[in-house]
Amino acid sequence: MSISHTLLNLISDPDLALDLGTANTRIFALGKGLVCDRPTLIRLDSESKSSGGNGSLNPVVSDDAGTCCVEFPAPLKGGVVADIDAAASLLRPVIRRSRGFGLRPPRVLACTPTDATPQEVTALETSVKLAGASNVKVVPEPLAAAVGAGLDISSPYAQALIDIGDGVTDIAFIRSGFVIDKAAVRLACGLLPPSLRRLVASRYGVVLYSREAERVTRELGVVRACHVLGRTENALGIDRLSGRETCVTISDEEVSEAIRPIVRFMMETVRHAFRRMPERVAAEVIEGGILLTGGGACLPGMQDLISDVTGIEARVAANPLHAVINGASKMLETGAATGLWSSKASAIGL
Repeated sequence: MSISHTLLNLISDPDLALDLGTANTRIFALGKGLVCDRPTLIRLDSESKSSGGNGSLNPVVSDDAGTCCVEFPAPLKGGVVADIDAAASLLRPVIRRSRGFGLRPPRVLACTPTDATPQEVTALETSVKLAGASNVKVVPEPLAAAVGAGLDISSPYAQALIDIGDGVTDIAFIRSGFVIDKAAVRLACGLLPPSLRRLVASRYGVVLYSREAERVTRELGVVRACHVLGRTENALGIDRLSGRETCVTISDEEVSEAIRPIVRFMMETVRHAFRRMPERVAAEVIEGGILLTGGGACLPGMQDLISDVTGIEARVAANPLHAVINGASKMLETGAATGLWSSKASAIGL
């Protein structure tokens, strides 16, 4: 290793890979591994606000009681940055902790949905730079997920991947390292628990805790009418009349009823994307199947549902929740050899 290269390593902080999702934020640092895996939530401290300040923004895990905070700004909506300052406040302490003793701020490889507009990409880049990055490159989330799931994205044969996150359902067809076709809808897993809460509140007069609604949705999943298993889950909530904590039993049929409109819309997007495939692409995708990543891939019944909708075998990645950050970290590790930080590499794989 040359002296100049050694000096560069000493003055440079670790480069970072960022999966800034609607539900969770994950950051990988070269030489350190995964340095952040936490909910994408911040709180506005009431003490700071009441003392005449603007309030301090701190990453937290939300609780249903809402104690210790008066406001939860939403850094992201639908998989993209909705509040630049909130997103920067969320990322700033993590980027600060990931830094070593270098003089140059870290460079960040960030992931974004395939349907992100130029303005939304700019908002992501701005947030990350405000948080302390010196340079930001953007990569499509499904492309990173494909790498993280072990797909050979350099293959000359088309491959299909559906990344079902909390804020967006992202469909990508990949060939020779590029997304050759895509479709996305800003509907995904994040809307399912609230739908279940509305049904339970209307039917039983019980407002489920958010954590409970998420757990029941995750346990019972997407159940097709012809494959009802008769399973039930007990969940805690607050009785509207008495104001007391109570337990209610929820069936898989009720979960299916509650989330059906959202799932149907998601599946219509999937169906349309696969119907419009060119003949050659369709033949290659049918042979390779569909890879599922993201939290939605873990929902019971989702794999079978997508197979039914498309007529193509679907399979779940080995680590669907971390596919995006794992892929982005691999891209980051090989970035030096592929000119990742060159001025011409502002958007990768698009």
